[in-house]
Amino acid sequence: MIGNDKRDKPINFAEKLAKRLFSTIFSPYMSKQEETDDSKEEICLIELDSSDAEEIPLKRSPAKRKKQKPPVSPNIIDLTEIAEVIEIDSDDEKPSSKKVKTPPKKSPLEFIMIPEATPEELAESQALLIEKNTMLLQYKQQLGIEDTVKASASMKQIKKNVFALQSKVYEKYSSEGEKETLETLISMIEHLDEKQASDLLNDEWLNDEIINKYLTILANQNNHIAVLPTGYAVDPKDFFNNLKMNKNCVKETRNTLTKAQRILWPMGDGSHWYLVVIDKLPNGKFNLFCLDSLNSDNEEYLEKAKSLLQSLYPDQVIDDLIHKQEFIQVPTQNNWVDCGVAVCYYAKLCANKLLPRNKAGLCDYSQFRFNIAEEFAKNVAVEPTEATDASSPKKRYVKSM
Repeated sequence: MIGNDKRDKPINFAEKLAKRLFSTIFSPYMSKQEETDDSKEEICLIELDSSDAEEIPLKRSPAKRKKQKPPVSPNIIDLTEIAEVIEIDSDDEKPSSKKVKTPPKKSPLEFIMIPEATPEELAESQALLIEKNTMLLQYKQQLGIEDTVKASASMKQIKKNVFALQSKVYEKYSSEGEKETLETLISMIEHLDEKQASDLLNDEWLNDEIINKYLTILANQNNHIAVLPTGYAVDPKDFFNNLKMNKNCVKETRNTLTKAQRILWPMGDGSHWYLVVIDKLPNGKFNLFCLDSLNSDNEEYLEKAKSLLQSLYPDQVIDDLIHKQEFIQVPTQNNWVDCGVAVCYYAKLCANKLLPRNKAGLCDYSQFRFNIAEEFAKNVAVEPTEATDASSPKKRYVKSM
C-alpha cells in the first residue's frame, strides 16, 4: 500500500525498478486506456486517527463489480379490459388490490320492453272504467246537469257603484249536499283533481288548468271565436317566430287564428289574470281590448297582442293593422282571488258576441264559480265501454272537451 504514514514498510527498490520498466515498455499501448480509466482507478489517501489506524483497502473498480441487471420494463395493462380496484380492509387499513373485469359498455339507447296487459288486468281496468262512468252518469242525473238554465248569470247593482253577479246556477247547487256532489263530479274530470275542484267551489285562486278548460268549452260552442291557452303568454317568442315562418307545428293554430272573428287570450303574471280580446273588422284591421278586474292598465299584454298580429301578418306594417287599442274598465273584484273568475265571466260575454262597456265600481264575481263548474259537469268525458258505446246513435252524454 502506498501512503504517507511513517509506519509503512520500507520500499523495495527492485520492485520499483520493475514497475518503471513495465510502464516504459507498455506505456504507448496503455496511454489511451489510462486516459479513459484514470478516473476509475484511484487511490484513496485518508488520514486516520492514531487510535483507529488500520490498513484501508483500495476501492474496487466498477469494472470488477457484478454487472447490474438491466431495468425491467413495466407491464402494460389494457385498461379497457381490466381495471384495478383498491380495497382497504377496515381492520388493518392496508390496501389490497384485485383485478376486476370492466363491465361491457352499454348502448346509449336502451329500449324497455313493456309487457302486455294480462286478460285479468284488462278485465279489472274495464270494470273500473264502467264503475267510473256509472258514477259520472249517476252524479249528473242526481244534479240534473242536463237541465239548461238560460241567462244564468247577470250583474246586478246592489247600491251605488257596488255590483254582484247573481247566478241561478249558484242557487241550484248552493246547498251543502249538492255542492259536495258537484265537487266530486268535477274532481273526476280529466286534468282536474280534488284540489282544483275544491278551489273552484270554495273561493280560492284559480289556476291555468281551470281557465284554459273553460275557455276551450266556449270555443267549442262558438265557431266564430278562437282561444289561445294561457301558456303562450308566458314566453311567446318561439311561438311568434314559428307563426311568422309558418312552420308545420303551428299551421293548424295559424289557420284557426286567421279565420276567427274574435280571439280570446287569457294572460297571467303568476298572481293575477287578464283577458285580451282581439276583434277582426270587416276591412281587415283589428281592435285590441284588455279587461282587467283590477284595472291596472298594463301595456305589456296589449303589446303581446300586437306581436301576435305581426307574426300572423308579417308582410304588413303593424300600425296599419291596428284600428284601435283600449283598456275597458270593468268593476273591480272585491277580493284577491276572483280574477280568474272574472276572466271566465267576461270571456263568456265575449263568446256571445257581447263586449262589456266601461263601468266603474266594485263587484262580487264569486257566484259565477258555479257556472264554470256546471259547464265542466255538462262536458264531462264519459269514456266508451261495452256498457256505454260512444259510437251508438243514442248519445246520452257529451264527449270530452
